Amino acid sequence: SVRELIADRTIWRREARVGLRTLPYVGSKVTVLGLLIGLQCTMLSTMCFVLLPMWGEYGYSWFWLSLTASLTGWIGMALGLLISASLASSEAAVGTLPLVLIPQITFSGLIVKVKEMGWLAKLLSYGMIVRYSFEAVIKTGERLTEPLVGGQQERAAKPLSGVLYNLGFKATAAVDDMGLPYPALMTILAGILVMLLFLTLVQTWRTREGN
Repeated sequence: SVRELIADRTIWRREARVGLRTLPYVGSKVTVLGLLIGLQCTMLSTMCFVLLPMWGEYGYSWFWLSLTASLTGWIGMALGLLISASLASSEAAVGTLPLVLIPQITFSGLIVKVKEMGWLAKLLSYGMIVRYSFEAVIKTGERLTEPLVGGQQERAAKPLSGVLYNLGFKATAAVDDMGLPYPALMTILAGILVMLLFLTLVQTWRTREGN
């Protein structure tokens, strides 16, 4: 999606002069890309759900896992479209990707636990989309495996409360403290998606006359 609007910009400007509106144009891109991404994320979630396996003692829900993965994919699509609407060339758009993606991975808790980050890194992690997606994916289940003490090759399924504390996604070790609830995480992600799509609409509208 990062090159989608740039590639069609000349056509978009010509069509805009004869009455094509911004919302239907961007909406057509979002619909096609959104369906493809939703299908890809659902297939990936299904593979993980079946092959790992994630049901049984882990208690994961295929539906919520797929929905969370798809919502994350749609946010990535919207971010790519916003970059595409904001920059003038495909080269600039592609070159921007590492600057956007590397912080998302680094400060999300995927590589370094949020609990083990310095105060500045922790602060930055709250602005990372993937942090909320990672936490939401974890909370679609009931248990998660962690390495046993003294043996990295041996793993045991543990309740989410302890895992979330070890990762730094909640402030206390209390069993009843689960940090942000799953609905709140999904609301945050949905809000980010809406915001990115709105900004994409604004930027696309600005380019209709060559601005």
